[in-house]
Parts: sequence; structure tokens; C-alpha cells
Amino acid sequence: MTARVESTSGEVVAAVAALTRLPVSDRDDAQPGASAFGVVGFTLGIVAAIPVALFGGLVPVPAAVLAFGVLAVATGALHLDGLADTADALVATGPAGPERARKDPAIGVAGVLAIGIVGMIEIASLASLAGSSAINAAIACVVAATPSRAVPVVVAVIGRPLVARSGSGRWFAERVTGRAAVVSLATAVLAIAAGAVVAPGIGIGGAIGLLVGVGLGWLVVRLRGQLDGDALGAGVELAFAASLFAIAAVTAALAPS
Repeated sequence: MTARVESTSGEVVAAVAALTRLPVSDRDDAQPGASAFGVVGFTLGIVAAIPVALFGGLVPVPAAVLAFGVLAVATGALHLDGLADTADALVATGPAGPERARKDPAIGVAGVLAIGIVGMIEIASLASLAGSSAINAAIACVVAATPSRAVPVVVAVIGRPLVARSGSGRWFAERVTGRAAVVSLATAVLAIAAGAVVAPGIGIGGAIGLLVGVGLGWLVVRLRGQLDGDALGAGVELAFAASLFAIAAVTAALAPS
């Protein structure tokens, strides 16, 4: 029992180190923490949802911007950076162009556009939800954050044959197990089911967002021709945006005329 508790604790610590910029000193460097990605995503969602719950009913757009900013700070903008690098690599030309663009510390035009478009989708979707119900918007933020953090675990498993020759993506994919993907997905499904209890639109939209997020994450890997850390980070951000957009769209569609 003690060993199991220590293993679970180690998974959570490793997931916190991988998904946030919180200082973690006792992480096991050989452990990816993939099983706990959904749990950490749930926690990040709660943190980001606080300004929405407090101010969403009064000023929906600024509250949504604050939520976006809180999440970016908590994660060190890690996934936004992966999204930008992936976008720059996808539009780069020449044999060495994609890899050079990915490693370039400067963000190119494609990267800026990708962050801008995805960020605006997230903010607009959250503000739309907050305009109707700040509490439901806050819950939607939590629901969207949970499956979006499970997406890279699933993509790492199904995309292992395309893993890059080196880098963080390879390290992660080599250590992620099918069991970890199942546990992460189960956490995501539980969060979505809890959201459905509050409002059907949150549950339905969350489920759509999870499926679309996995699809987009896999599409990025196929377009890049390899699975790397940037592609996994881009998958997180795309899944979060897809989930919020789907929740907002379904909620609007189910609203009484």
C-alpha cells in the first residue's frame, strides 16, 4: 500500500513538473507523470476559473482574458510556445526549414497568428459562456482544461511510431504506457460527466472537445511527420480551445429561444 501511494504521489509530482512552472524539487526524472495529467489539468482549470467565477457576470471579456492569462502564467506559456513553434515549422520551406524554424527562439508570423487565433477562440468562447452564467463558464473552464491535458498522453501512445529521433517528445513517448492513457482519459471523462450534471451543454461540448482535440493533436503529428514536444504542446492548446468552443456552441444551441 505504501509503495502504491508513493507511486501515485510520484506521478502527480512528475505531472506538475511537466505541465506547470511550479518548482518541483523531488521529481523522479524517469517518471513522465502521464497518469496524473488529467488531475493536474483539472487543478489548473480550477485556478483559471477563479477570475471567471468572480468577475464573469460583471465583465465577461476581461474575466476571460484574466483566465487566459492565469493559465499562461501557471503553465509558463509552455503549450502556447509549442503551438507557435509548430505553426512556424509547418509553414517553413526547404529540407531543413521546419527543424530550423522549430528551434529558432524567435516566434515567426505563423506562430503569432496561431497564438492569436487560438487565444481569441478561448477568450471569446469563455466570455460567451460567462455572459449567460459566470458559474457555468467557470465549470466549463475546468472541464475543458482536464481533457486537454489528457490529449498529449493519448497522442503520445498512438503516435509512437512517428516519434522524433531525440528531444522531450521522444523521452515522453517512450515512457508513456497504454494504462496511463486510459487513466488520463478516465479522469477527463469523469470531469465531462460532472459538467453534464451541471448543464448538458457542458457535458456534450466537453465530449466533442475531447474527440476533436485528440484528432487535432494527431493531425499535427501527421502534418509535421513526427511526434515531438512542440506537437504535444500544440495538441494541449488546440484541445483546450476546441473544448471551450464546443461547450459554448452547444450551450448556445440548447438555450431556449
